Amino acid sequence: MKSGKFKRTLAAALALCALCTGAALAEEIVENAVVPLPTPAQQAVIGGADGPTAIYVTEPTPDPYALYADQPDSVAEIASFKDFPMQYPALTDAEAARVPGLLKRYDAGERATQPSVLGVTENVRIGVYALPADQYGGEPVFLILPGEALTDDDLLAIIAAYDALGLRFDPASVTPRCCMRGGSTSSTRALADDERQRYAALLPLYTRATVPCPAYDPSPSDDGMGFITLQSDCFSGLERFRFLPARAMTDDELLALIDAEQGRPDASPADLAAYESALIRALHDRLDMPHSAQLTWEEVADDTVYEAWGTGRTVYIAQFKALDGETEWYGRIDTETMALTYATVFGNLPSFIPHVPGNPFDDQYAEIAEAHVRALYPDADIARTELWGEAYSNITGPLAHVVLTDGACYEIQMDYATGTVVSAQYSDAVRCAAMDAYYSEAYGMADQ
Repeated sequence: MKSGKFKRTLAAALALCALCTGAALAEEIVENAVVPLPTPAQQAVIGGADGPTAIYVTEPTPDPYALYADQPDSVAEIASFKDFPMQYPALTDAEAARVPGLLKRYDAGERATQPSVLGVTENVRIGVYALPADQYGGEPVFLILPGEALTDDDLLAIIAAYDALGLRFDPASVTPRCCMRGGSTSSTRALADDERQRYAALLPLYTRATVPCPAYDPSPSDDGMGFITLQSDCFSGLERFRFLPARAMTDDELLALIDAEQGRPDASPADLAAYESALIRALHDRLDMPHSAQLTWEEVADDTVYEAWGTGRTVYIAQFKALDGETEWYGRIDTETMALTYATVFGNLPSFIPHVPGNPFDDQYAEIAEAHVRALYPDADIARTELWGEAYSNITGPLAHVVLTDGACYEIQMDYATGTVVSAQYSDAVRCAAMDAYYSEAYGMADQ
């Protein structure tokens, strides 16, 4: 089973937060149509005496498949490189100034001592990749650079890789269209809305082995699509980088991307179906999830992958969305006992709600929390309710810890202004005890 950074990031974000939903479906386009990338005139580099400080797309293109064209998570949206000079997608002035002399030394026969950096796909620190130029707006090569100063040996390795492609290395040609440095972005472009929706539709078909997974080549040189692993300490913790061509991806390509990013769960389709059924019943029982909620993601993993206080249990993990798209549920069950271990429900809340100060220890919030738990789980036998002060998801508000007589607990966060419940989380007795022990040791928070 593969466990990628994307999944770990998703799971971490599920605690006390609201997920953003995708935008509306992009205008339909012809599959595999090659589309133009932004021209240099469409990109402005803002800088001064200290060098470049930001990249901003001054004329955003409506094309959803263009590199760095008003796309989420792209270099174009990074506000400033001033504090992160080694994430600017280019050579530094000092590095560029050494290239002419190193070209002469290379022409005279000097070579790098390190292995070739051409086309490497695993544990990459520096990489040079041939691209199908017709799928990358005319760009013939892509350069991966670490977030640290390049040595003469590094630059000689880059010069040699370009030379092997029949190209003379020119630092001026290194731009955001053909370079990533120091983990500044995780992809040549983001998935377009159309691709996101097809990715989401294909994911459950992939995990249940309903559709075959096509053969996949991690190098982008053949079909324009690739997926490489990085030396994360050289890329601000980024572990992987994906190459997505400047065209709409086919379903087979999206399936290959899913296989590279996700990996099939370590369970048979029959077991997954049984786990899903048990989790749906549990989420309906404890969080009032409607049976009509749709499965959007699933996997099987050790619960220590997702939290420091994991108990070592193998759990089935899945996420569901209401038909109206406004509410989502996330839950885990123990694959041996089929018992619910953790669950949370969250809505599509505004990204920002003005903060209204309040007293998080006001007894009214305990009453609101208990009433909400009973509404979710009418058979709940509440032993006690503790007010734990303020918590922050996308708003700041009071947090209540509602403990049941069986040792399970609910964490209920509310909004000061209205008392509205922002999020609700359920944990079984084993997870509650492990979580309390962890916080007690780490932060001196003894269980009350």
